[in-house]
Amino acid sequence: MDSLFENQKVELTPVNFDPFADGDVLLTAPATEAQKEIWASVQMGDDANCAYNESITLSLRGRLNFEALQTAWQQLVERHESLRTTLSPDGNNLCIGTAPVFSISPVDLSGLNGEEQKAKIVALKQQAVSQPFDLEHGPLCRVELLKLEPEEHQLVLTAHHIVCDGWSWAVIVTELGQLYSAINQGTTAELEESDRFSDYALMLEAEANDPETVAAEEYWVNQFSGSVPIVDFPTDRPRPNLRTFDSCRASWEIDGTLVTALKQLGTKTGCSFMTAMISGFEVYLHRLTGQADLVVGIPAAGQAATGNYNLVGHCVNLLPLHSQIDAQESFSDYLQRRKTTILDGYDHQQFTFGSLVQKLSLPRDPSRIPLVPIIFNIDQELDSGTLNFDGLSVQFCSNPRTYENFEIFINATELKGKLTLDCQYNTNLFDRETISQRLAEFETLLTNIAANPEQKIATLDLLPESEQQLLQKWNQTTTDYPQVCVHQLVEAQAAKTPD
Repeated sequence: MDSLFENQKVELTPVNFDPFADGDVLLTAPATEAQKEIWASVQMGDDANCAYNESITLSLRGRLNFEALQTAWQQLVERHESLRTTLSPDGNNLCIGTAPVFSISPVDLSGLNGEEQKAKIVALKQQAVSQPFDLEHGPLCRVELLKLEPEEHQLVLTAHHIVCDGWSWAVIVTELGQLYSAINQGTTAELEESDRFSDYALMLEAEANDPETVAAEEYWVNQFSGSVPIVDFPTDRPRPNLRTFDSCRASWEIDGTLVTALKQLGTKTGCSFMTAMISGFEVYLHRLTGQADLVVGIPAAGQAATGNYNLVGHCVNLLPLHSQIDAQESFSDYLQRRKTTILDGYDHQQFTFGSLVQKLSLPRDPSRIPLVPIIFNIDQELDSGTLNFDGLSVQFCSNPRTYENFEIFINATELKGKLTLDCQYNTNLFDRETISQRLAEFETLLTNIAANPEQKIATLDLLPESEQQLLQKWNQTTTDYPQVCVHQLVEAQAAKTPD
């Protein structure tokens, strides 16, 4: 049969064929390896699915132009492919469609009294993060407008992590404000051209066998050639036989004075504030667990690495930083040793976490997430003062999740000199009081590091001063007693109470 076509020029005639029944798919693209990893995790059930729900709130004060807001969101969805993307049934392909018509129906809470209103707001936000997304049929983002007063609203935006990440939220809310302001003023927003996620996905696919990607694979595999540690963070309860996802969030604020001191320490040692914080957290884990061999997961933004600064989508990659800690080493020396390794990790972020787990052939433990149960992320918080919604004052905040993939996920955000630690934790393993205590201990360790970075790691205190004083009081057990033998004390007591 093949001979019939030899030496013949075969011409193919293009046909207008859409393999998708709905008929509204504009194009398809390969899902990235990171997205495929999320898709596989979501198959574990609704709890695992909801662990990827990302949600924020914009508090808006002033006279809100509702029609302008709805039009602005519609234009934003048309602008960014990820906001109108679903996944194929096998999770291997992205289906990028026309923008669905979003009809934002305000939820009027203005008739409720203060306490009732607060309770309803909390319930609605919990519902936003507890409702699973349908990855195949979408949409993978939701919008809800809460009316608290005639000139006070909260805009709750929720998206699945498979199409959105932390960097994306900054792009979304900034551009939403610009679009809203232009519509409200009767003008056209002058926005930079958006980056297309389909181009990003195709670029990653094309680079899969590039020398840099192969080198990144070798780098990460070599990082764990000697050992693959299991981090045993002390829990309040025995670990369930199967992984659970129930979660809550506790927050802790670190004073600006300490932040400044840590930045100065980083400058003296020739490293960034981020490197100093990551190294400090690794040392904290060592002091708490007693383990010298540790791994901490660090998220890295793919937008910054590839120069796609206006890209909305799931571009984050998880870097498992492996460290060995010598308790007799000073923190200053440890920091000097770690700064190159941490930077190398960011330079080799092309290789995905899921691919590494497969390469390492880790023994499967259904009660644990492989390799990185603890995540530490440090980021610059979005300054609400930079958000421009014409005629409105804006406050930005993230909404706590009710489900979480990791045992502990600390997101450290800096704003105006202060550092806030938002800690999502597994409620089947930890109590809130324990997590608050752990965050206080971490701050204490950072304080001691800033005060004396030459101190040995083994001698760094974790307990706050108030608890050290309490411990000293409990240990003050010295008391006077008669300097006689025990049998004489028995004789004396028998004479005293013979009956």
